[in-house]
Amino acid sequence: MNTVPAWFSAFQKGDERGFEQVFHTYYKAIYFFANSFLKDAEAAADITEDCFIKLWIARGQIKDEKHLRNWLYKTARHQCLRWRARQVSKEQAEKAILLITEKEEADISEHIIKADTLRQVK
Repeated sequence: MNTVPAWFSAFQKGDERGFEQVFHTYYKAIYFFANSFLKDAEAAADITEDCFIKLWIARGQIKDEKHLRNWLYKTARHQCLRWRARQVSKEQAEKAILLITEKEEADISEHIIKADTLRQVK
């Protein structure tokens, strides 16, 4: 049986110390992922902060630590795609989202692995 870490239970219940643990555990990895994807440090920092704000709001829906990790990366990816879309003209915005190449999809997985490795090393 999987036991839920105390910090995770605290996070789900809205305890700020639990959230701080999540933030300190995942912030650098999510920032690295977003910056690798966008090549824009300021945008990556904004997106990372937005992800954690959204996470705080959605905390009651997060089932376990694996779900939390996946949720953060998925949210960061969507935010990065939205940022990219806003960088092009309105008529090109939809095309920008749809034109993700297979290489970019592979790069996303590689960035997740690198970000997780960085998190584990830290």
